[in-house]
Amino acid sequence: MIRHKRLFYISIMLLSLCFLLGLSFPYGKPLGEQLLHALGIPAHSNPETETGLHYANLGLIVILTCGITCLFYALEKFRLRALLISFLFFTSGPTMLVQAYQTTIAGGLHAITYNKEDSECTYQLDEKTKTIDAECFIPLTNHSNDEVQFDLEFIDQNDNHSLTDGLMNMEGPYTLVLEPHMSKTFQIKAKIDVRDLKQDQYIQSGGSQSIPIKLIKDGAVMDYSGY
Repeated sequence: MIRHKRLFYISIMLLSLCFLLGLSFPYGKPLGEQLLHALGIPAHSNPETETGLHYANLGLIVILTCGITCLFYALEKFRLRALLISFLFFTSGPTMLVQAYQTTIAGGLHAITYNKEDSECTYQLDEKTKTIDAECFIPLTNHSNDEVQFDLEFIDQNDNHSLTDGLMNMEGPYTLVLEPHMSKTFQIKAKIDVRDLKQDQYIQSGGSQSIPIKLIKDGAVMDYSGY
């Protein structure tokens, strides 16, 4: 089945490296992007807005392509099946591994999962007082056997919605508590003073979904800006 053992071992090393560099737990950004930042190399071609060509993802694509190519030529049979399994392992493996860890052996902050897709915030500007009545719904689950208390902060990103989400921190951080094996959607309200802000820095009326947040406890951070 294996025609070239050396190529096979190289493919396993490259695919494993690609898998590890793609992991974004618990810091919200893939390990490859974190390494670029540590080396002082911007992860995007437009680093100020974090847009344009994503160098970390480009590197992952190159490594993945090399790994799959080596695997293809290393095998004598079942080539297409092996390539399909490798691709699925790379695309779904990191998420499945993190979920398995969080729901089984993780403790403390790492045992908390965030159903980001079901999160939302709504905003309504009061023209007279120049304050925004804000309300956010944040669904969290504690998979551990212990109560976990932590602080929640909202994350600014590069679009108008998440900039408004970040303004929630003017009344934060928000201290939350989850009992063991508890799932709860936290309702967080705030009045945001926007008198000193320009109109393009916040939403006057409307809402946003998939809210980027981070959880903080005793110096540990869970960043949910990227997943």
